[in-house]
Amino acid sequence: MTVNLKVLMLKQDDPRKCSAAKLVKFGLAKPVTRTASRTLILNPFSKKHY
Repeated sequence: MTVNLKVLMLKQDDPRKCSAAKLVKFGLAKPVTRTASRTLILNPFSKKHY
């Protein structure tokens, strides 16, 4: 099973320090500017957990 990794790019961070930009640069993820309705968004700073 493969996972399609997409990164929400808002161009707000320093590209040299941004892990998401590095994933895109090396072809491990695709950049997106908008998310679809059935998208799972992972946030390491979230206050909720399940």
